[in-house]
Amino acid sequence: MSQSKSELLVRPLRLVEIPRAVAIHRAAFPEFFLTFLGPDFLTLLYRFYVTGITEIAFAALYRDQIVGTLLGTTQPQKFYRRLAIKYAWRFALAALKPFLQRPAILPRLIRGLIYRGDHPDFEQGGALLASICVDVPSQHRGVGSALVIAFEREVLRRGAKFAYLATDRDQNEKTLLFYKRLGWMPTGEFATREGRAMVVCCKFFEGS
Repeated sequence: MSQSKSELLVRPLRLVEIPRAVAIHRAAFPEFFLTFLGPDFLTLLYRFYVTGITEIAFAALYRDQIVGTLLGTTQPQKFYRRLAIKYAWRFALAALKPFLQRPAILPRLIRGLIYRGDHPDFEQGGALLASICVDVPSQHRGVGSALVIAFEREVLRRGAKFAYLATDRDQNEKTLLFYKRLGWMPTGEFATREGRAMVVCCKFFEGS
């Protein structure tokens, strides 16, 4: 069934909707590290985005059903430090079971707490698009575009000069083309400690 743009609504994600958002995240990214850490860990992460002052958490709804979410922040360089300060022990408890299953994840967990979103080498003033998830049955139907456009408008309203994100470089042509069509252009590359090749994409706003 095609989705009419007139029936698609993007608005802030609500606390009571976090379980649905977590379910979409796990279904959209079954092999990703955050999914491996489990629903309790993801729930805390989404909660921080929903309640944060400089954070952005959007939900896309089609016929009153959440079909996609987007997370971002206008202060990425301070985000993970504040996240660790607020939820350090709760994150530790949430990650305990995954850690016992795979103790080798500890260094990656620690790096996650000091991660700053792989900020590009520009002057400060950029907003980070940290995550976008679309329910599997609703993918390729304009949900992602609606979420990104809403994010751009919101961070511009908050005074951001540009926005950026990091995504996989290899075997990720559809995602890179998706962002390119929305005006996000590759500006650099890097590799994670695990050897994952990544691309940084940016969108500069008019006048910046």
